[in-house]
Amino acid sequence: MSSSRSSFKELLKLLDAAAEPLYVVDASGCIVFVNASCAAWLGVEAKDLVDLVGRYHSRPESAAGPLTVQDAANALCPPPAVLAGAPLTDEILSPDGARRCTATFLPLRGAADEPCGVLAVLSTQDAPRDPPQGESPSADAHEESCDLHRQVRRFRRELKGRYRLERLAGKSAAMARLRLQVPLAASSNASVEIIGPPGGACEHVARAIHYLPEPPATARFVALACRHLAADLLSSTIAALFERSSAAAKSGEPAAISTLLLNDADALPAEVQTELSRRLAQCSPTLRVVATAQRCLAELAAAGEFDDRLAGLLSTLTLEIPPLCARTEDIPLLAQLCLEDANAASAKQVGGFTADALDRLVAYPWPRDLAELEEIVRAAHQRAEGTLVTAADLPEPIALALDAAVFRRKGDARIDLEQYMHQIETELILRAMRRAKGNKTEAARLLGMTRPRLYRRLVQLGLEKGAEESPSNDDIAAPSAPDDPQ
Repeated sequence: MSSSRSSFKELLKLLDAAAEPLYVVDASGCIVFVNASCAAWLGVEAKDLVDLVGRYHSRPESAAGPLTVQDAANALCPPPAVLAGAPLTDEILSPDGARRCTATFLPLRGAADEPCGVLAVLSTQDAPRDPPQGESPSADAHEESCDLHRQVRRFRRELKGRYRLERLAGKSAAMARLRLQVPLAASSNASVEIIGPPGGACEHVARAIHYLPEPPATARFVALACRHLAADLLSSTIAALFERSSAAAKSGEPAAISTLLLNDADALPAEVQTELSRRLAQCSPTLRVVATAQRCLAELAAAGEFDDRLAGLLSTLTLEIPPLCARTEDIPLLAQLCLEDANAASAKQVGGFTADALDRLVAYPWPRDLAELEEIVRAAHQRAEGTLVTAADLPEPIALALDAAVFRRKGDARIDLEQYMHQIETELILRAMRRAKGNKTEAARLLGMTRPRLYRRLVQLGLEKGAEESPSNDDIAAPSAPDDPQ
């Protein structure tokens, strides 16, 4: 036994002295060993990492302040597919995002051939990443989820230092433009109009404008739900904020710009619009007003549905957030971001989505926009039994919506009575003329009309020549009626 202990200690010394950074986690993702080189690369003490469980996400444990040891543990967390036994090579970033390396994950199996842990060997050289190893049919899906994980990590790292608004992540031109507009709006106290769908990122953008740059403690952020609050409460709150801002400006206090957010400003009662217009015209130097709306306030004013003067005062700067259905290229990245948020809040770790699941998410119309995406992904995370969310894990609304699109109810058939009667009359006249072998007198008798009337109808219907040249076929049926409306 003592010999075994001695051999084990020698092995640990050998691994700890290795120049290559390496570490070992058990099947649950708990760190059981970190060598000195790996701890130095992370910038933490190895003993502080042991027994911590990493989570497969990139959200900092602390929104402000220095990074924690748990952030370092999360950085070491292998993709869930590796914990399930699939070897992979992936990129690892240090907690602060300043350094990267290539990690080769080698699953370890126990006596019953069940996954019991993972040995990870890091290469700090900027070598290209290798493709996933193994012949698993889901290898491509695991690789795609790893790629989305890296993109989410990059967006979070960039946005954390700039304006802490991860929901601005996206590849679309509209979101790239929005990421440039937010710091411009934050650099002044000008009023801002944010146009976007309900359930979208409008309030997130408003908060980013307020918190960029870091505001002093005296700067307040007040959000009012214009669609749900009574007119007198809205008026009194707005008046109090403007009066406080004016008093601060007169007292010579440091200029700390507070933000008044008017959620659903297009639902402001008429009397509140008048009061707000009067106060905004006075141009308070320490109060910024941000208004969200589903439609452009200027368009509403032109239609007589909003105060024209107030619409101009609120739209000094206008930012637009397209609905998710109009920027489908952003959906995979946002879905991965939401999935990693679910990983951060749960012991259950899911690596990403299968291609079929992502296709279904992209095809869904998202009537409640980003809020609905977050709900759907949380539910799918709970239902997932493997390391990837499959199409079967997605909640019922996704499947029902796609089925409804495929089996869309046909619209009611339109019956043009005049055209239908014209077709019947034409066919009956032609049939009579064929039976009478072109004899108009006999055809008129068969139809129960006079010869002059038949001749007039032949001319009016353009059948005079066709009736004589038409081939004889008494078996031609009269035109069938249009299908009955479904």
